[in-house]
Amino acid sequence: MQVLYQSLINKEDPLDTLSNLKDLIKDDDDYKDIGNLDYEYMENTIKNYTLHLSDIDKDIENNLINWKLDRISKLDLIILRLSLCEIKYDSSIPNVVSVNEAIELSKTFCDDKSRKYINGILTKFI
Repeated sequence: MQVLYQSLINKEDPLDTLSNLKDLIKDDDDYKDIGNLDYEYMENTIKNYTLHLSDIDKDIENNLINWKLDRISKLDLIILRLSLCEIKYDSSIPNVVSVNEAIELSKTFCDDKSRKYINGILTKFI
């Protein structure tokens, strides 16, 4: 989620952002404690996300009530997109797990209203 958010804010390709993250972790002792990241999962997810972004956005927009995509906060939108990407294009992750992870991310990074509508939209896809 953070790689996708950073790439959106910096207006750069998400795979470039991921590559920069890999280099930073590899080359900087301050970041070695970040743990073992699953780069294969991250690369596959980012590729699916990028490839299917317009379809993902259409699905989200079709399930918004009295809202438009451009009114959703950037972080909420990234969480919605990421979870929907997993639901639609990654059969190795159970849909319920994707939704639960989106809710946990929204609890950590967003407000209570965000969590509720993120849950409401995503449960329509499981």
